[in-house]
Order: sequence, then structure tokens, then C-alpha cells
Amino acid sequence: MTAKEQKLGYDSGSVSTLDKVKRFASRNGALIGLIILCIILSIATPAFLTGPNLLNVGIQAATVAILAFGQTFVIVEAGIDLSVGSRETGRLLPYPVCWLPTLALRWGCLRFSPLLLDS
Repeated sequence: MTAKEQKLGYDSGSVSTLDKVKRFASRNGALIGLIILCIILSIATPAFLTGPNLLNVGIQAATVAILAFGQTFVIVEAGIDLSVGSRETGRLLPYPVCWLPTLALRWGCLRFSPLLLDS
């Protein structure tokens, strides 16, 4: 085995199974949490793993996933614009109740975010 393979952690002879599990858990904590949450919810609610419910969860998560994907590219390109979350929150509130406050919030975010980012 080469030194490069040992540095990358390919030397399976010297690493115990417990160390491998700990390393996997430390690198994939969010995935493990999601799996545990799905197991708990499927035990607590029998309808959790049904097709219509999973479709509903996917549809609800799609908007947030698309926003997060786009926001990642904006942040990576150093054009940091964090006003997307407030605009999306305003869109999800009931329209008749929050029309004017939502417009005021959007205007404020769009008006003052460049001033905060330039400083």
C-alpha cells in the first residue's frame, strides 16, 4: 500500500469497524438524522411512508430546494444576496391579511440590502 492510499484512509487493516462507523457518522450526520427521523415518523404514523404523503412532502420541499440550489450559486459567485428568504416568506403568507406589510418588507429588503452588502 502506498503512502497516498494510507493518507486517504484506504488502509482498512489498521482501522477498526467502530472507527469506520464514527468517521461515516461524522461526515454524514445530516443523512443519518434524516434516516432516523423517517424511521421514527414511520413508526409513529402509519401513513407516513405512503405514496401520496411522500409526494406531498416532495412537493412542499421542492420550492425550498430550488431556492437553496439557486442561493448556493449566488453565494459561491460572491454575489451574496440573502433577501431571497424574506421574499419567499412573504409569498407564503395569506395574501389578504399581509398584503401591505409584505410589500413593505420586500421593498425594504430590496432597497437596503445593497447598502448593507457594500459596507
